[in-house]
Amino acid sequence: MKRMVSSLLLLVGAVSAMGSEPTARVSLQDRAIHFMKKNVIGRTQLVTTEGTVEHEGAKYAIRFQAYVTWNNLKRTADGLIFDQVRQIQQSNTTLDAKGNPTAKVKRTDRTVIVRYALTERVTSNSLVGVANMVKNTLEDPTGRASTAMIELSPDNKELYLYESQIGFSETSLDGKNLSPVANASDATLSVDRSGRLMMYETLKFYKVNVNKDFAREELNRFNLNAVQVRP
Repeated sequence: MKRMVSSLLLLVGAVSAMGSEPTARVSLQDRAIHFMKKNVIGRTQLVTTEGTVEHEGAKYAIRFQAYVTWNNLKRTADGLIFDQVRQIQQSNTTLDAKGNPTAKVKRTDRTVIVRYALTERVTSNSLVGVANMVKNTLEDPTGRASTAMIELSPDNKELYLYESQIGFSETSLDGKNLSPVANASDATLSVDRSGRLMMYETLKFYKVNVNKDFAREELNRFNLNAVQVRP
């Protein structure tokens, strides 16, 4: 009898042990693709911001509005690719020494297509890669590409999109003068209770000085809010 009970206990223990084995890891690639298919791809958001830019003695008032559409999501061997189409309306108004607007206004309306190509990095639990500008209707643009990274919250309810770049910025309205700058952005994408895609983004610009502190001096900062408007 005792042997029978012992055998039953061993059998139950074996079954319990089998049931408690860890489940296979769900890759960040799969989680990100699922989030984007469900919440992001095919949707259009309206992004707005305004602020003042000061750089190399020049001061501008910026008004920015863009319709941003996310599309063309594809799975790759170890990551993903997707496009972001930005239909941008922007005005840059020169300010005088007292901060008052002058008659010097430059429009930089444009359509930009950015292609993100990212690969999963298991060590940091992130997707890393590039955001390459494949189209820009602005004549003679300075922007070309940036590095990009995606992370997800543990509950898969928020996607974090980071970008960084060292490039060049115009320091005059005629575009003849350029100065090196670094920029970094972090955006949080989530869905509100009504099912709309929301995005909250902070964009920072830093002065690049190779002889002192490199890119530690913050020049300008913009907070961008986006809400889904289509479909």
